[in-house]
Amino acid sequence: MKSTTAENGRWNASTKDPDASDDEGTKGEETGDNFSGNNDQEEGVSEGNIFSTDGKYLYILKKPDDVYMGTRSLVIYSADDGELGKCSEISLGMINDSTHIDYGTMYVEQDKLILTGYAYNGVEYWEKRGFTFAVIYDISDRTAPKYVNTLTQSGYNISSRITDGVLYMVSWYTPSTSCTRDEYEKLGSDNTIYLHAWPSNNKLSVDNTHTNIWGARVNAYMIMSAVKELNISGLSENVVNIDNNPLDYKEEFLVSNKDYVPVVFSDKLPDSRLFKDYDEYKAAVFGDVLGEVDDTDFTLGTDANGDMNIAVRNNRGKISAVTDGIAMYYKKVDITEHFTLTATVKVNKIFANDQVSFGLMVRDDCYIDKNMPDILGDYVAAAPLFITRGEKATATFARRSGQLVLGKDTNEVIKEGGEYELMLSSSSDGYAAKFGKGDVITGGYDFKLTAIDPAHVYVGMFVSRNADVTFSNIKYTKNE
Repeated sequence: MKSTTAENGRWNASTKDPDASDDEGTKGEETGDNFSGNNDQEEGVSEGNIFSTDGKYLYILKKPDDVYMGTRSLVIYSADDGELGKCSEISLGMINDSTHIDYGTMYVEQDKLILTGYAYNGVEYWEKRGFTFAVIYDISDRTAPKYVNTLTQSGYNISSRITDGVLYMVSWYTPSTSCTRDEYEKLGSDNTIYLHAWPSNNKLSVDNTHTNIWGARVNAYMIMSAVKELNISGLSENVVNIDNNPLDYKEEFLVSNKDYVPVVFSDKLPDSRLFKDYDEYKAAVFGDVLGEVDDTDFTLGTDANGDMNIAVRNNRGKISAVTDGIAMYYKKVDITEHFTLTATVKVNKIFANDQVSFGLMVRDDCYIDKNMPDILGDYVAAAPLFITRGEKATATFARRSGQLVLGKDTNEVIKEGGEYELMLSSSSDGYAAKFGKGDVITGGYDFKLTAIDPAHVYVGMFVSRNADVTFSNIKYTKNE
């Protein structure tokens, strides 16, 4: 009699010990005694994975190109004489009222299958509506798995483990407390902005997710005051010297960065010291790129076919609510010259993140090889944004007076290997932009890009954050 096992990650046929009892033989077939499981770091502690085997069955968590929006499933295979056969497939959908979901890992514990991950309903993953989950299936019959239950807890999924039959899930959750809310409402927006970090000397650059030194002291005071009032034995009595609320000492604690130097724009732009020109287009990396510009995390050049290649790696740059950081091939154009720029873009590599973007851009300013978190000039872009939303990603966008202006949906998923047609044009009325299957958008883009450089605009191709793309069929036409 033959059974099948997985050894060193490969399925093989093995012969049952002829002296073994029927019970022993059944046990060997059910669990497999000669197979390679997960590479767990600690004995007795199971770590989740997207691939697992118990020696008789193979479990594969199939993920889509779009982590949060695409079709996903869990497939169970068996082995018969060393040949894989499909037992069943579990279709995995949204949980509760979520609009985005990521089934991150799975566990197989005897006849139980557990899937863990993170889901949310909203614009950004860190919103309070996000939750960590564990979905449990009974797989005593591998050909017909049965749903058992779903467990959820608040917060972003950090990690999970199983030990001694207990699943431990760790999530990151920041509650909205009444003390901070009440304090902010009392101060009003004109004052609360001074509790937060400013990347530049422009009020519009206020970072709503990070406090400055004064804001940190105010938050610490509120936390310690709450701990003191709770009278927790062994803890509250250790909170001392909190008589003076730092909120009353703004002038003492709110200190500007003495090393900050405001950016001064000049239209006399030097050539990049790191990257070569592409025909009539000049290379530039600038903005909030999180460190000194280098040719390791940024690529501006040509591919094997001579087409334009721009790549940004390791979370460098962004398109955010406040600041931008991009790599760009640009040409300086007189403000009176109306144009149409078209190109085809192919996505070579991309990481699904809502600050990733790529496409065509016309903007009011440009800088060379410069890291600066300052508020930059306005622009219009024929480029996707919020790509984790799948077909609901934004197809075109602009920044006007420091604020993002969003166009319509892409109506298609942005994915690796995809090719998209781009168009950006100008007229006396403003600008028009089109990405892929989206509409030509002019609404919201009817403004002049003259606030910083009143004589020129800077037109070309760009990439932000983690994307590697190739631009081809680039055509610039002067409009009559």
